[in-house]
Amino acid sequence: MGKIFLHIGVDTDFDWSRMPLKDVVNSNPTYPLLERFRVFLEDLYADELRRLRQRLGGAPVDWLRQR
Repeated sequence: MGKIFLHIGVDTDFDWSRMPLKDVVNSNPTYPLLERFRVFLEDLYADELRRLRQRLGGAPVDWLRQR
């Protein structure tokens, strides 16, 4: 965070112990994505996801089926 603060010009002398970093702010239940929606979204964004996989080494789009 210090590097980010420095980059955007924010004072880096900050007492992080005052921040409730472990508090849950928005706890929503997670719901599994139905297979038909996953397939639809995968097909819709297939080209973009392939390019993203190539650019970033695959980590963000591992769920994309190999084609």
